[in-house]
Amino acid sequence: MRLRRLKIFQILFPIGDDAQESLERFITIGALRACASSRDLDAAKHIHWQQIDRLMDDLHASNTLVSVYAKCKSMADARSVFDAMANRNAVSWNSLIAGYVDNGMEHLALESFSWMRSSGFEPDGRSLLAAIKACSSLAAAVEEDDGRKEVCPEIMNFASAVHSQARARRFDSEDVFVASALVDFYAKCGRMAQARQVFDKITHPNVVSWTTLINGYADSGDGELALEAFGRMLLSGCQADSRAFVAVLMACSILATKGRAPAKQNGGKNIKEKCLQRGVAIHSLVEERHCGSDPFVASTLVDMYTNCGSLDDARNVFDKMPSHGVVSWTALVMGYAENGSGEIALELFSRMIFEGCDPNPRTYVAALVACGSLAALQTGKQLVHALVCKAGVESEVYVANSLVNFYGTCGSMGDAEQVFDSVKNKTVFTWSAMIEGYSHQGDARHVFATFWKMKDEGQGILPGNAASPQD
Repeated sequence: MRLRRLKIFQILFPIGDDAQESLERFITIGALRACASSRDLDAAKHIHWQQIDRLMDDLHASNTLVSVYAKCKSMADARSVFDAMANRNAVSWNSLIAGYVDNGMEHLALESFSWMRSSGFEPDGRSLLAAIKACSSLAAAVEEDDGRKEVCPEIMNFASAVHSQARARRFDSEDVFVASALVDFYAKCGRMAQARQVFDKITHPNVVSWTTLINGYADSGDGELALEAFGRMLLSGCQADSRAFVAVLMACSILATKGRAPAKQNGGKNIKEKCLQRGVAIHSLVEERHCGSDPFVASTLVDMYTNCGSLDDARNVFDKMPSHGVVSWTALVMGYAENGSGEIALELFSRMIFEGCDPNPRTYVAALVACGSLAALQTGKQLVHALVCKAGVESEVYVANSLVNFYGTCGSMGDAEQVFDSVKNKTVFTWSAMIEGYSHQGDARHVFATFWKMKDEGQGILPGNAASPQD
């Protein structure tokens, strides 16, 4: 469309050759950028091959093509254009590296970063940022796969080298985006001391860097330090946004979860009560900043209130939401289930399905907790377990563990054994749920047999959680 308009313009207003060339170049690049915005790969390829000679002879146009193909999720085409370029600059390399990161090809991003350096190009803020993000994604993938935060030495060494390059040019203190990415990387590796060191060197931290630090503390289970960082952020004059509120509300939830036991501290106040007071104060800030309509903030508020045991507040927030997603539904169902209101939890679970919201694995766990608290064997088996199988999530370890625990609580050990035997990668929680089920039935023989079988298969014992033959 833009090229056709160009031809009409040329007929109506003839101009010189040089001006015409510049105009054609301007409109062609504009058309390519429009393709990137709409993610229209076919249109981008059409323009590319129509204008191939002009585009490949123009460094700016070639860089635009690399970026467009990357945004259209065609890194093979982006790499093909990059390889065909007679000349490259920092923008060329940055477009390729960032493209690999954005398309989940982190290893290729790091290879390209090394290739750039060996080709004599010094990384700038954008290339350093892309390399750090690639390392962070790889670190998060390790945690997601096996539940640990032990990043492989190669990634740690690469990230350390990138950090050194950033430090040498003061990007780690003066470029808030690079510095925030470094904080995020160390947080994902479980190295909050290093994350804090990087953060403390940032010349002018913004809400992104503060939120990254708060998230790091929350994800590592240190809610107190997350709340302390949030307080420091406010004292510094930095205004919280929706992401910051989500992070600090998660920290409140983490602390409340740790305080579910009736432990007393700070003048005899229950931990959950103290968390609730903090959560209410943060909620008031949310309203002041007009962030309460954000669905992520609202869902996190529901989760925080349920973890603090304030179901009325949780329901009030939930009912005010214009629409409900699986996160808010699950938080509410789990809250009622864990606070002794199993019937309401199951009612909400049924309503959620009726309204067309598909449960996720955590929702099924919440429904099973509710069924277990009511000893509702038939509901759990015929409704929840059937839906679990229909959704194909019965192999999810947390769902399987909850099924074993549910059947054991209801005294249906045959069903518990059937689910237990189907679990390929049993965890200590899977074994413990089975042992607890036999214990509920007074079946000492199976308690001992399962315990020693667990030990023979190399599973450890969780102090204070797993059952043992001596219990």
